[in-house]
Amino acid sequence: MKKGVSLPINMIIIMIIAVLALLVILAFFMPGWFKQTGTIDVETAFTKGCNSLSILHNCDPDTVEDIIIPGFDHDRNGEPDSLYEVCQLKAAISTHEDCAHLCPQCKPLNMTR
Repeated sequence: MKKGVSLPINMIIIMIIAVLALLVILAFFMPGWFKQTGTIDVETAFTKGCNSLSILHNCDPDTVEDIIIPGFDHDRNGEPDSLYEVCQLKAAISTHEDCAHLCPQCKPLNMTR
């Protein structure tokens, strides 16, 4: 094999590797190529969950784990998180009642005289 022939073959291999590297880098910037999870922040998820709790569930504390927030997956398990999980992130609450009362629309009325 002549030296003049080996240079173009080496150059072709380097070009192929460079093109593959560019494609990999480009893939990270192309939306829709990878599954998007956790695309909304805690405040947005909390607002959506509270709206659902007040409008659809009449502020019933027993439903905070049933209210699923589409687009919010804080633990990255592939499933959207519930309003209860969002409440725990937002305020480190421990009960369903505390979560429901954390929502502005579902705050308990103060019984003052």
